[in-house]
Parts: sequence; structure tokens; C-alpha cells
Amino acid sequence: MTNCGAVSAQIAPPFLKQTRMRMRDKMYIASSRTADERDLAILRRAVSGDSYSEISRDYGKGVSFSRVLVARIRDADLRESGEAASVVLAGYPKARLHG
Repeated sequence: MTNCGAVSAQIAPPFLKQTRMRMRDKMYIASSRTADERDLAILRRAVSGDSYSEISRDYGKGVSFSRVLVARIRDADLRESGEAASVVLAGYPKARLHG
């Protein structure tokens, strides 16, 4: 851990350690929420027919970023939803050879 002002991590009172942990948790949740919102926006665009390369470029990422991201979301949905694969796959873009 790093120092918080003049109080070192080793001698910090418990309330200060708890405050640091809560702040770290809040930052993680905020950053996770931001990533989730981005991922959903990418998924929406892919479902609406935008090309994966265009979506990736708009986010400043490599050409295959959005395609791989959508595939990971789809695969997790297939594993975790408990629904028939045909039902799950109906909500995702069809596999495309290019774009």
C-alpha cells in the first residue's frame, strides 16, 4: 500500500484502512460500470448492423476488438442464461465473414 499523507499503511487506524478500501471498491465499480455501458453500446451497434471494424475504430481499438467482445458476451450468455441456444442467438448479430 502507499502512504496516505503522513500516515503509513502499517500504522493507519482501522477506519482509515476501511475508507481506503471503500474508495477503491467505488472506483472499481465505477470503472466496471463504464466498461459495461461501453460494451452494451458496442453490442447495440453490432445488432443494428454496424460493421465490427467501424465500431472498433470509433472506440480507438483494433479492428477485431468489437467482434471479439460481442463473441465473448454471446458465449457467456449462452453458458449462463439457461435458455435454449436458438433463443439466445436470436438476440445477437449473425456471424459475418467480413467487417
